[in-house]
Amino acid sequence: MRARLTLIAAALLSTAALSLIAPGCGGGGGGVVDENADQDGDGYPAKDDCDDRDAEVNPGATEPCSCDGQDDDCNGTVDDFACALVCYPAIDADGDGFEPPADCNDQDATVNPAAEEPCTCDTVDQDCTGEAQDFACDMVCYDDKDNDGFDEQTDCNDSNGGINPGAMEECECDSVDQNCNGSTTDIPASCGITCTDADGDGFYAEGDDCDDSNETVNPDAMETCACDAVDQDCSGDPIDFECDMPVCMDADGDGTPEGPDCDDTDPAVEASPDPEACSCDGKDNNCNGTVDDFDAACMKTCTYLAAGDTCTPDGEPGCGAGLACCGSPATCVTKCVGDMCEAGCPMP
Repeated sequence: MRARLTLIAAALLSTAALSLIAPGCGGGGGGVVDENADQDGDGYPAKDDCDDRDAEVNPGATEPCSCDGQDDDCNGTVDDFACALVCYPAIDADGDGFEPPADCNDQDATVNPAAEEPCTCDTVDQDCTGEAQDFACDMVCYDDKDNDGFDEQTDCNDSNGGINPGAMEECECDSVDQNCNGSTTDIPASCGITCTDADGDGFYAEGDDCDDSNETVNPDAMETCACDAVDQDCSGDPIDFECDMPVCMDADGDGTPEGPDCDDTDPAVEASPDPEACSCDGKDNNCNGTVDDFDAACMKTCTYLAAGDTCTPDGEPGCGAGLACCGSPATCVTKCVGDMCEAGCPMP
């Protein structure tokens, strides 16, 4: 009986020994991996190699440009390659049967490679071709250069995002058609302002119409090709025309050329919208057709010198109508004409 028990015990010990040897395939004992071993022969031991069963995975490898889900270079990050490739999770979030990147919008089930591009000039690429308006219908789409949602066919100013059919007319006498309805004068009553367009040219006297009594004078008009005193385009310069004209002379050097200057021999006289200075000099200094029409606040009553009276050039009182102060000594003389002018005496 004792001999039989001894044999059974020996057999059990032999089986246990074999079970310890088998996992290591060489007697490593208990299945323990040798950290210095290099099972895949890639030159990196198991302690440094994050996958010692694959020779292409090791710390010296380069992460391939592929969404393979592996940390090929053993730096702790999967698919951290240097190329311009985007890896998407294998998921169909919108349930349309297509996954990214084939599905260019996985949050919208109506957008996928099997969808049909609708016949609209929208900016959505429904069929994921890379083109938002590659529909099959007979339609022409126009550009929306200012990106305000209205194309150049419906937007009256496609270079300004604040001007379009959906905009609100501003509370300003600015002569701008903000809402593209064809009118620059439809300012909402709620603005509480009054804008006057007496000549009906679409520009306001309170805004940028420099002469609201003349419909040919406004910011949209073209400057006439003449050395005149009229600023047709309201630019502030009455002679900024674009034609081939002789140079408009400025004989007296006052900055106002002949034409606008009603006396181009006298630098104290030039075309100006401002009232005249408070001086009884007998001149139409602002070229508005009236002599000494200074502001009423000046409270002066002018008397003028007669022919032959001693005078002071540019002083007061001035010489009367048709007379000029010149000569030495200076006296009031009749304005000369052409070759009859004496030295220093202005032409009429």
